[in-house]
Amino acid sequence: MPISSEICGFPLLTFDTLPSTNTYIKEHADELADRTVVIADLQSDGKGRIGNRWLATRDMLPVSVLLKHPCCAQNLTVICAVAVCRSIERLCGIKAGIKWTNDIICDEHKVCGILCESSLKCSSNGAYYNNVICGIGLNVNQGVDFFEASGLENAASLYTLTGKKTDKMLAAEYIVAELDKLIN
Repeated sequence: MPISSEICGFPLLTFDTLPSTNTYIKEHADELADRTVVIADLQSDGKGRIGNRWLATRDMLPVSVLLKHPCCAQNLTVICAVAVCRSIERLCGIKAGIKWTNDIICDEHKVCGILCESSLKCSSNGAYYNNVICGIGLNVNQGVDFFEASGLENAASLYTLTGKKTDKMLAAEYIVAELDKLIN
């Protein structure tokens, strides 16, 4: 059962566990408001680009945002990437960069993956983007042992890079606020 509230003035649904925040939005898009944000404390069946599996712990932040009829749909992966980079720099004071438009890199380690999924509608005027779901998976507080045990030697978390724990909801708030600024 989700807990409903707001984040940066937008509807927020938080869950203890979900298979996938993107899938939840996809399945409920018709009943959700534009810019609804979905966060799970644990995402049990997340995915990345090209069907890659996404390993999860409660120390990471899976967050998805529903955008209905966005005017900038073709640029949303890059917009999300810029929002995440700005948020990391604001949260931790470390430089973040974009690799292949959907990976965020800090100190040569992947700290975040982005997966934007869209649906198209057709009309007599042609096809247009109906909904875009912007899914962001940020490595926040995992320790080095998680990455070593998972064979992810090129990945890191904000914690492994700074030595400081980060509030996941504050990270989500920064990301949503930056995304809103960039879209408007």
